[in-house]
Amino acid sequence: ELNQFTIAIPQSDGTTAVIPLEENDVTKKTLGVWSNPLNKPTVPLVKLKEKGLDWVDKLRVRPLERKLTWLSLTSQQYPKLFYGLSSLYASPDELEQVMGSVYFNALPFLGYNRNINKAYRTLPTDFQGIGLKHWSIEKLGKDTAVLLRHWQSGSALGVALEFVYEAFLMEVGLDDRYELSVTFNCRYNLGPIRRGDMALMELFARFGYRSDSMEILNRCRRFHCVHSLADILRADGKTIDPVVTSSQPGLSSRLFSWEQPTQADLRFWCTTIKSVVPRTIPALTTIGNYIATPHRPYKWLASQDKLQ
Repeated sequence: ELNQFTIAIPQSDGTTAVIPLEENDVTKKTLGVWSNPLNKPTVPLVKLKEKGLDWVDKLRVRPLERKLTWLSLTSQQYPKLFYGLSSLYASPDELEQVMGSVYFNALPFLGYNRNINKAYRTLPTDFQGIGLKHWSIEKLGKDTAVLLRHWQSGSALGVALEFVYEAFLMEVGLDDRYELSVTFNCRYNLGPIRRGDMALMELFARFGYRSDSMEILNRCRRFHCVHSLADILRADGKTIDPVVTSSQPGLSSRLFSWEQPTQADLRFWCTTIKSVVPRTIPALTTIGNYIATPHRPYKWLASQDKLQ
């Protein structure tokens, strides 16, 4: 039925360019991504597998040193394979099966037995795994990033997502009372240490610090291994701990990046801390009781007023 219709685009030389009309299940390459209106994943999965196996074939023809093979995988192949992943409508099992064959053929060139247990392929190296990318998790991350970027943003993709969601609700006959939350393991959440606590960088932003000043403050913050207001105050919740205004690096059970602030940076840090904290404490009344274990070492003392 489509053959009776034509779409023609006028050209500058007076001719017309005809756009061929295809069925909805025909897969075409558009902007480097294979897709079709019905979102059938068969051809895109085949093309993705071909892309990965083509890299393996090149390694067979011209093997690289092991470290260079890993460099090629992480710096060249991963970005190439991940491109357009969010538009691939394949189930996790289908995706893992296709890319599993690529891993199977590539493992010898990466220095591993190809018959190793599949779980070890994507297990992080911290747990004695190989540390290869887990494709289902990577796709979930890509899809989540697209939603966060475009949902209710007014962009063309955002509007299309809203239309699809509305059509879904109309199709299944439900309302939009869905509650979805994503919660990370508590070990990754840098929550407040004491009641009324606040992240230092958030505090600096509220006082109007921007750009270069924030970079200097953040550098010194990492140097002193502090994260929130409770980290720079003594037990009374009011007095600034002199350790955080010294020129000595801080100690923490957390792993902070190694920093080397200049003397000018440290002076700016000290001035800011001594200016911001006294103006903040009255608004908070005081920093309250501890609700989490401090990550910085404290010399605990007891006094009758329970302030030290």
